[in-house]
Amino acid sequence: PLNATYMANQSIGNIAVRALVSEPVENPTVFFNIKNEQKEPAQNVKVRIVELDSTITTNEQGQASIELNNGKYTYSIDSTGYSSLRKEFTVFSQNLIINDSLVKAYNVKFRIVDTDSVPLPGARINVYPITLTSNENGEDSTMLPSGNYSLKVMLSNYMMKYPIDLLVEDKDTLYIVVMEQATTYNLTVNVKNTKGESLPNADVSLMGYGTLKTNNEGNCAFNGLLPGNIMGSVKYYNYIWGSIFVDLTSDSTINVTLIPEHYTATFYVTSKGNPIINAEIIIEGLDTLHTGLNGYAQSTYIPFGNNIPYTVKVKDYYTYTGTFDIWDTDVLVTVNLTPLGVDDNYDDLNPTIYPNPTTDFITVTGINNYSISIFDINGRVVYQNSNPDSKIDIGFLPKGIYIVKLNTSKGFSIHKVLKQ
Repeated sequence: PLNATYMANQSIGNIAVRALVSEPVENPTVFFNIKNEQKEPAQNVKVRIVELDSTITTNEQGQASIELNNGKYTYSIDSTGYSSLRKEFTVFSQNLIINDSLVKAYNVKFRIVDTDSVPLPGARINVYPITLTSNENGEDSTMLPSGNYSLKVMLSNYMMKYPIDLLVEDKDTLYIVVMEQATTYNLTVNVKNTKGESLPNADVSLMGYGTLKTNNEGNCAFNGLLPGNIMGSVKYYNYIWGSIFVDLTSDSTINVTLIPEHYTATFYVTSKGNPIINAEIIIEGLDTLHTGLNGYAQSTYIPFGNNIPYTVKVKDYYTYTGTFDIWDTDVLVTVNLTPLGVDDNYDDLNPTIYPNPTTDFITVTGINNYSISIFDINGRVVYQNSNPDSKIDIGFLPKGIYIVKLNTSKGFSIHKVLKQ
């Protein structure tokens, strides 16, 4: 986290900012602080990490913790007398504190019957994000906190006779839902990403029929849909929303492919504090780019993920390979290259170019036996000499900013020169 504080008086026009940053953590710890409805610590609450099928229990202070690798996780809490809780969180190179409160819940029972009051088993009762299924008595129940809810009941060859506004008050409640016969069809939605991988726990919403979550195979089934045009959407964390539009005339299955959201990775390539021009950066399987005069290059098409491999190549430097993570935000990747043939005297390489600005000539001091290359602001070579004199005529060049690269047996140095 970046915690910035002002360190100067802005009223006189100067601003100084001190930024305190934390070191990346290899195996971050996630701390859960759970309280009850009276805002008191909730003891013996079981917190389940869904992806690991691992459960931890809160102590007397209502706290529990677990070490996790970087990534996206889901946790669930089920405690008697309280509503079920299920949320997602992301761990990314730093410890994480999650504060949550249990909410008092009440037993809500549903009884699904036909117009003759005969119980209907197998009906899907959707109170998002909860989905129930009626038993042989046409019943099922759940614990819900007080409030208003969207209620949708789906069953093949039936439709709800009357819409119901589900209002849960501070008491246990029974709702009787009457279904009437109708011509209906079933629709199965398969959700995958561009790699063909199934996306479990995606939200699939159909207009007029509510929202279901995909199972571990990345699909969900809507029963009891009326024939005609069906519209909806698919949402999944870190992906662009997908759309559903189908003219339903029979039981059908559709596939929805979601495209990952993309972020920007900025690379800064340097050597001993000097920017490296025209370094080639290969982001494996995604992009190839080159640094400009300031040593920066940017790729704006990076999907989220961990340990994304990249390689940096440039003449006269050792090739560098590494990985970076990108999750929920753009990233800056700094790469320090080592010159080929570098020796212990590399740090002593400190040539000087003067005058700067100049009109006709530049003079190089502090080194001997060097070669010189001069680049314009577009990175094109406008002058080269493998054995120049200390005084170099650049009067023929147009006015502007130029980058001067000096090459010696001890390494390289790069300088900016203004030609007036």
